[in-house]
Amino acid sequence: MQDSIDITIDDVGYGGKGVGRFEGLVCFVPGTIVGEKVRVRLTKRHKRFAEAELLEVLTPSEHRVTPKCPLTGTCPGCAYQHSSYEQELAIKQDQLRSLLLRLAGIKEPTMGPPRGSPQALHYRNKIKLHRRSDSGRAVLGYYGHDNTSIIDVERCMLADESLNDALREIRSEASTANGDEQELTLRKSPDGVRSWWTKRPSDRRPIVESTAIGELEIPPDAFFQVNPSVANQVLEYVMDAITARAPS
Repeated sequence: MQDSIDITIDDVGYGGKGVGRFEGLVCFVPGTIVGEKVRVRLTKRHKRFAEAELLEVLTPSEHRVTPKCPLTGTCPGCAYQHSSYEQELAIKQDQLRSLLLRLAGIKEPTMGPPRGSPQALHYRNKIKLHRRSDSGRAVLGYYGHDNTSIIDVERCMLADESLNDALREIRSEASTANGDEQELTLRKSPDGVRSWWTKRPSDRRPIVESTAIGELEIPPDAFFQVNPSVANQVLEYVMDAITARAPS
């Protein structure tokens, strides 16, 4: 297997990995954008495709930006930090179009322009982290790419800043931990950030979310759109569609 090869990225697959080709083999390379010529090293070679790590961007895309998160490439949570937000939206729309074509059999899906989040960062109202002792030191953060190791996270670029403030306090108090892994949930609410280490919070009071259709009471550990602004866009779109089709 070669130490390094040069390929051109001609697509981006689901999950953010760029797609190139080498000797007829499809190569998946994280951290790349369509049109870029890159130097990579093959890390795993399968029967029909290969995985590679990015060594150098030889010809960068005009959409390439400097990632704002220092954990980019290490943390699997942000797969498009190297790309402008506008390009990220375009990539995801192309992926949706491809899914509709391949899985639903819709040859020419009708799609309007993508609707982005008003905030590209710091929009999440809920995060889950894991804590484990590592040589006597507590590591608190997200699972890595292997879904086993834990990446120490001091501040998450996707989390609402109120969650990061709460995380900072919890990290200072939890500098040590025993060998048992624990899960931490942080959830933003109108009365402040709620946090719990157990699977279910002891405070079962519902969280009141203000939405485009009024106030909703959400159990603290129930699923709710983690980006409230986007949730409202979806609700407004559905309401407009219903109104437009309602008999006059």
